[in-house]
Amino acid sequence: MSDYELPVAPRYLGVAPNSHAAGTFLLPLLWRGGTIHLMRGFDVEQALATIERERINFTFLVPSMIYTLLDHPSLDRHDMSSLETLLYGASSITPPRLLEAIERLGPVMSQAYGQTECLPLSVLRRADHKADTPHLLSSCGFPAASATVALLDEDGDPIPAGETGEICVRSPAALDRYHNLPDLTAETLAGGWLHTGDIGTQDEQGCC
Repeated sequence: MSDYELPVAPRYLGVAPNSHAAGTFLLPLLWRGGTIHLMRGFDVEQALATIERERINFTFLVPSMIYTLLDHPSLDRHDMSSLETLLYGASSITPPRLLEAIERLGPVMSQAYGQTECLPLSVLRRADHKADTPHLLSSCGFPAASATVALLDEDGDPIPAGETGEICVRSPAALDRYHNLPDLTAETLAGGWLHTGDIGTQDEQGCC
């Protein structure tokens, strides 16, 4: 969980479904002695009021929620200064809107990329969210601490940096198998890699 940059004393606002990746935060937050505030859905005004009233310092939003928050007329009337980490994921975010979030909320943005079979594969930490590194703002970040990420071609061989290939990962967080689906398991874990099915590029520093 160190990849998620959790606050020392977390006060978490949960607005995304707990059946989603957001649910994986709950036990680690409690183990850390944190406080969890759950909402039945994403109501922007209620979320903003809760962040201000409860001094929320950690939350998870998908990009469409971030856009809604940024467009809400009362955002600037609420005190968001307690927020330390706003983790986002599940879909891509446009760099201009990400920059807007950084400008209006502060250096709190942190990204996690993964899937049901392995989470996280990669992260883009708060310190990497800078206007002078635009290529990072449109990326999935760097391999998570527990993950080895490689881009492979159709034959399962590594490709040179900058070329397009399938994003594959080895990690203790990866699935062992699909229940009663041996053929799919063998295909997904071919060559000892979890094949995500996602296509991307990777630079010489390992950023995808």
